[in-house]
Amino acid sequence: MISSKVQALISRLLLAVLVLGQVFLSACGSEPQETPTKIVATPTQPITTPQPSITNSPTVQPLPPTPTSLPNDWASRWFRGTPCKPPCYENIIPGKTTRDEAQKIFKDNPFMSKVEIGQPTPSLGEDGTGYVSWTWKNEFSGGSATYKNISPYVIRTIGSGGRLINFPGIIKLYGEPSHVWAKVYFPYYDPAPSYTLYLVYLSSGFMVSNQKFANLPEIAFDMTFNNLTFFVPGLDGLPDVYDSSYHPFKFKEILVPWEGFKSFAYYCRDIKQEKFCKDLKTP
Repeated sequence: MISSKVQALISRLLLAVLVLGQVFLSACGSEPQETPTKIVATPTQPITTPQPSITNSPTVQPLPPTPTSLPNDWASRWFRGTPCKPPCYENIIPGKTTRDEAQKIFKDNPFMSKVEIGQPTPSLGEDGTGYVSWTWKNEFSGGSATYKNISPYVIRTIGSGGRLINFPGIIKLYGEPSHVWAKVYFPYYDPAPSYTLYLVYLSSGFMVSNQKFANLPEIAFDMTFNNLTFFVPGLDGLPDVYDSSYHPFKFKEILVPWEGFKSFAYYCRDIKQEKFCKDLKTP
C-alpha cells in the first residue's frame, strides 16, 4: 500500500509536467514578433563622369614677356653675325628675300613696330621703287628695305638708322673699308654746306655713313656712324643715289678706293659736285 507521502510527491510531479506542457504548447503556437527595422538615411553621392587623365599632356609654357626696349648690344650685333652675316640683316638677304617675306620678318621681330609697305614712287627710277619700313620699338628711328616694283618684288637694299655704330668694332671683324664716298651737299634751305661720309665694304655688301655733318668730318679710327646700308655685294648691287636735284646716278661713278686714314678733302672727288670738292683744302 502506497504511503500518503509518496502519493503527494507523485501528484506534484504530474502537476509540474502538465504546467511545462502548457508552456511548451503556448510557445509553439504563437507567431514570432518582427522587430521594427530602423532605417538610416544614407547621403546621396553626386554622379560624376570619369575624366581622362592629363598626366601625359604637354606642359604649356607661358609666353616670354614682350621686350620694351632694344638691348644695349643691338647696334653692333649685326657685324658679329647675329642673327646672320652681311649682307643679310635681321634674316633679310638683299637680292633674295621678297617684299612680302620681309614684311613678315619685320612684323615677327619683337624689337620692330609700325611695319608698313610704302607705295612705289615712279619718279625714283624707271620702274618705281617701293619700300617696307619699320620703327624701333618705343623709338622714333627705324629703317626700310627697298625693292623695285617688278614681280616678285625682291629686296635690293636695307637701311637702318638711329643707332650708333663704332668703327673699331667693324674694323676688328671686317678690316678697313674698300671704298669711300666723301660727299659735299648744299641743302636748299641753308647756304652752308653739309658733309656726308660713306665707308663702303663692297665684297661684304654693306656700308656705314654719317650724314650732314655741320663741320668737315675727320676720318679717324675711333669714328662712330649712325646709318647702315646693306646691298647685294659688288658694284652693281650698290643702290642708286641722288644729287640735289634728285637725279639718279650710280655709286660706282663717285666711289674712291680706300687709301687709309686720310682727310675728307683727300677723298672728296665727287664728279657731280667737283667744284665743291676743289674748294676744300687738301693737306
